Amino acid sequence: MSVDILFLGNCQMSKYRMFYNETGTAKSRFDSITPYFGKFDEETTLRAIESSDLVISQLVTSDVTFNKDNILALRPNKDTIFTPYIYLTGFRRMEKLASKGSARVDGGGCFIDALKKYGDVQARSKYLSGEIDAQNQIRLDASLAEMQRRENLGADIEIAEYIRQTYQERLPCYAINHPTPHVLVHVYNQIAALAGFEKCDLGTMTKVQAGRSVLPRGTGAISPYCVEALGLEYVHDDHWFGNLNQICNYLTVQYHQKAT
Repeated sequence: MSVDILFLGNCQMSKYRMFYNETGTAKSRFDSITPYFGKFDEETTLRAIESSDLVISQLVTSDVTFNKDNILALRPNKDTIFTPYIYLTGFRRMEKLASKGSARVDGGGCFIDALKKYGDVQARSKYLSGEIDAQNQIRLDASLAEMQRRENLGADIEIAEYIRQTYQERLPCYAINHPTPHVLVHVYNQIAALAGFEKCDLGTMTKVQAGRSVLPRGTGAISPYCVEALGLEYVHDDHWFGNLNQICNYLTVQYHQKAT
């Protein structure tokens, strides 16, 4: 089906389309580029890429179907905007997430090293008391540097530097790849400027619009140690201990299963 505007990507891109639909009048649709999110139909999406007047896509440079080169080859001389994929590691000590159908833990290496060195009981005690360095700042800096590197590969939008300048004052993400509304709006308003759309203003959203702009929270939590390590100007999550303890349980079981 031909549409005027195709938003192509994952959950982040679905929110950009939502912002557009609040004021835009052209026919738009969102297509997922991964079978792990939303409705995925590769052949239908390829036809939509060819026929749409404007494609707004997350920038992918790896050797997959919906990478930048393949998208441009399908629509020569047609308007296409590429946005960076926002993926922030290190903001929480640990976060369990699903990756391509399997579970893994971002930041889990520090706890696994503690298990090897101290054993189950001491490793958990030292980790939950903050004695084990989770390397939050090192991991976050590396994540932002990688985002900036990818932006330089052909994105029309920049977001890494905005996050770098604001993360201490304003929460940037609810999960590794679930940015908060102010980050999403900063990206969307750059899209709007390039495409001639009306910009989005968080301050004028209705309660329903503001609520719909929020992506789900992840399994990790901001601990007091994250606040200290990253110099955050907002408080830790009340539930941080239970969240971390649960992930410690998971990693401990995984560690011993692999050892047997």
